[in-house]
Amino acid sequence: TVPCDDALCLWERPALPPVPAWQLDTERSQQLRTAIYVLSTRHDADAAATRVVAQAFARTPESGLQAFIDAERERLVGPSLDVQAVDAPSLRDATGTRLMAIEIAPRPGRPGGVQTVVFAQDGAYFVSFSYSAPARAAHRAHYADFKALIAAYRPQPASR
Repeated sequence: TVPCDDALCLWERPALPPVPAWQLDTERSQQLRTAIYVLSTRHDADAAATRVVAQAFARTPESGLQAFIDAERERLVGPSLDVQAVDAPSLRDATGTRLMAIEIAPRPGRPGGVQTVVFAQDGAYFVSFSYSAPARAAHRAHYADFKALIAAYRPQPASR
C-alpha cells in the first residue's frame, strides 16, 4: 500500500530479492505506483539515468504471454520512425526458465537510448522488466547488472 491523495492505494509489483547493483527508488516507485530500480551508489555518476522498471499486469485466464509481448511491443514502439524493436537473447530467471526479451533502440543513424524488456508470467500476472539507458554504451556497461537482477527473480507458479 502507498499513500495517494487522501487514501491508501494498492499496487502490484514483482517481488525481487536484494541485488547488490540495484536499489529500489522508493519515492519514485510510490509516486508512479511501479517498481523503479536504480543503480546503487557504487556505480559512476553517468549511471543515474540507467534504471529498471518492473511492472505487473493482471492477466485473464485466456490471455497468453506471447499476445502480451506483442501488445507491449506495439505499445512501446508503435509506428515510430525513430526506434525499432527486435528480438533480444532470452535471459534466465532464478528457476532457470528462459524469459523472452526484446530490445528497443534507435533506428540506424538516429540518436537515443536503448531499452531491453524481459517478460515473464508470475502467477496471475504478466511481468515486464524494462532496462533502459540513455545510450548504447551505458546500456552495455550495466547489462551484466541487469542480467543479475533477472537471475535473482523467482516468479510464482501460474494459477490454473
